[in-house]
Amino acid sequence: MPTPFFSVLLPTKNRAGLLPYAVRSLCDQTFRDFEVIIADNDDGTDTAMMVHVGLAPLLDARFRYIRTGGLWMSDNWEAALAQARGAWVYVLEDKAVLHPRAFELLAAAIEHHNPRALVFHQNQHPPPAAVAVAQAAGVVQGYAALPEAPPEIGHVSSARILDGFLERGWQPLHDDGPRSINSVAERALIEQIQAGSGRGRFFLPFAPDVTSNLLQLDLIEGVARVNLQLVSFAVNAELSAGWRFRTRLAHGFEIMFAAGGPNIAHFQRMPLGYLGVLHNHLYAEFLNLRDHAQGRLRGRRLSLERYFARIAEDLDELERFGEDVAPLRALARATRDRLGPGEL
Repeated sequence: MPTPFFSVLLPTKNRAGLLPYAVRSLCDQTFRDFEVIIADNDDGTDTAMMVHVGLAPLLDARFRYIRTGGLWMSDNWEAALAQARGAWVYVLEDKAVLHPRAFELLAAAIEHHNPRALVFHQNQHPPPAAVAVAQAAGVVQGYAALPEAPPEIGHVSSARILDGFLERGWQPLHDDGPRSINSVAERALIEQIQAGSGRGRFFLPFAPDVTSNLLQLDLIEGVARVNLQLVSFAVNAELSAGWRFRTRLAHGFEIMFAAGGPNIAHFQRMPLGYLGVLHNHLYAEFLNLRDHAQGRLRGRRLSLERYFARIAEDLDELERFGEDVAPLRALARATRDRLGPGEL
């Protein structure tokens, strides 16, 4: 069987009404050499009905459906990856749509620049109306126009992204790092990670986009970047774990509780323990991966000063959303004063 150029992992859970938009964006691709693995992690049967009945008129042999169910998010992503056969791997979230020229432009950039990881820009859009099964095959997806000229290809060093993350917080990792939902990764790179620092996996708990990002940056010199917006995400706090961390304290703790003890055991090493705010989460993942790193992560340290500065920013943001963070501010100050200067 020929190897597809791209494998698209389409993990989904309890969002059957959004799935037709993502699938339509794949059916509209001008570059056709790809496969899709739909990993249905639903609590019920809505997605199965959507795929097997509603979307059936759109799907061909390139689309494969697997039923998982009951998995943590990163486990569902890994289950989809285990079924993939392509030379390059991409994760399309169920809340996202891919521009119809995305694979055409990415394939051309890969051919001319030979990267190991290729990042592209992203956009956001309001959540669309949920689609019923009977209307799924007829859903129409709109796309922004792209310039006809070949896209500009930039290059960003892994060191720059990692240092930016440790010094300034999530934004450099989010914008420039290969998060799998904004990038394609070479199959050989994924296998190298699985055999070494990934401990048999590419998507580690707790957050698969963060962990796959850091694992790639650990091993590669840098990423190539297509300076075009090729994917757009439906934005709503209920559709994004990251946004839920940033807007409500209860949301952060709920997500961590749902992940289960084994998936968050490494938070015990954090100065503020299991505190469910964004940078406590992100930096816990960094420290956990650094223990097994083979490359650029190994020598990097996070200063306590920057750690507490980022936590303060998280608390500021939560306060803007109406949360009472005064007790947490007091806890953070007392912990910082107790620990003094140092590094993690």
